[in-house]
Amino acid sequence: MDREISVTKEGLLFAELKFSYETQVSGYAEGVYYNSYWVIPPSIDPPGPGLQASVPLFVLAKSAVKHDVISSMQVLKEYDVLFIKQLEAYPPPGDDAVFEYKDFHHRYPVNEPLNGIVDVQANFGEDIKMIKFTSAHNWGGDKEHSASCLKADATMIVQMAEHQQAAQKNKKF
Repeated sequence: MDREISVTKEGLLFAELKFSYETQVSGYAEGVYYNSYWVIPPSIDPPGPGLQASVPLFVLAKSAVKHDVISSMQVLKEYDVLFIKQLEAYPPPGDDAVFEYKDFHHRYPVNEPLNGIVDVQANFGEDIKMIKFTSAHNWGGDKEHSASCLKADATMIVQMAEHQQAAQKNKKF
């Protein structure tokens, strides 16, 4: 569920949001809210479209978010629309706002019991999140898993660590 979103309105950048989760139901959101203005106003004689620009209006400081478990990408998108409407910024985004979920790659160094690097790559268009663990000890400990984008990065890393611990306990020498 960790995600980065660009919201556009009438072709102009309206907001950029980044959600980082600690569990499946709680985390933090931060971002930038933009306003647009006419750099060159539309002209009447000769007819011309003018030129608009987006400029940062305010920064959304890191704020806590909590919600129920999100069961589908549709519910996630509805949550994000509601979240941005609750910012109460002027002008409001309206129903014509377009939400674009950016693909991302995050890298996390991890300690015991994994000891290594975890790479998380998400593709929201295909609803796939790949997690790849590279061991600091040996190449035989490297692992790869995939899941839905609805899983939080932290949740996937904890599950990978639990799986690794279980495998170590069952290992016979």
